[in-house]
Amino acid sequence: MKNGKVKFQALDFDIYGGHISAAGSTFNLPARYTEYALKLSTQNIQIGQALDAHTSMGKVMTGALNQKLTLSGRGLSGDDLKKSLDGSVRFSTKSLTIKSLDLLGPIGAPVDKALKKAGNLYGQYEGLSAASAQTQSASSGLKGTTLKNIEAFLDFNKGRFKLKKPIKAQTHFGALSLSGGGALDNTVDLKATASLSPSTVNK
Repeated sequence: MKNGKVKFQALDFDIYGGHISAAGSTFNLPARYTEYALKLSTQNIQIGQALDAHTSMGKVMTGALNQKLTLSGRGLSGDDLKKSLDGSVRFSTKSLTIKSLDLLGPIGAPVDKALKKAGNLYGQYEGLSAASAQTQSASSGLKGTTLKNIEAFLDFNKGRFKLKKPIKAQTHFGALSLSGGGALDNTVDLKATASLSPSTVNK
C-alpha cells in the first residue's frame, strides 16, 4: 500500500466450489469513489452457488465457469457499476443449464407451421418433435435449456457490454448462436439464431 493505493502482488482463495486469483488487482481507497482495476482469473466457479449468495437466482442456473476478467471503474455500488464499468471479460464452460429457459418453445410453433406448409406440397414432413425432445430431456433429468461448450468474449464500456463475437453453443435441439450486447441496467439486445437438428425436425 502507498498513499492509500493498494496493489495485490498475490491474492488467491477458494470460493463457490472453485478458485480465484486476483494477482495484480489495484484499489485506490482515498478516492471519493473507490477506484479499482481488477485482474481476475477463476477456475470451476459453480455459478449456482455464486448467484445464491448474492441474488435470488441461485436455483435458476447450474454449471462451472472459467473466467478471465480485466475490469476497471469508480465506485462499488450497483449504480456506480452501471455507469463506470470498463474492460473485458472472457469466460468458458462445458455445460450451463438455465432451468427457467425454454428456447425451443417460442421458435417451435412458427417453424412447425412453415414446415407443415412445405410438407403439404412435398409430403415429407411429419411434424416438429418438440414433445420428443422434452420427453428425452425429462428422462435424463434435464429441466430448462442446457448450453454446451460455450466460450464468450465481452467488452464493457461505461456499464454497457458487447459480444466481441457470437456465442456458439450446442443444445438438445441443435446449435445456437447469440450476438449483440446489453447493459448492467438489465437492458438486453441479443439476437439468437437456432439451427434445429434432424432429430428435432422429422422428415
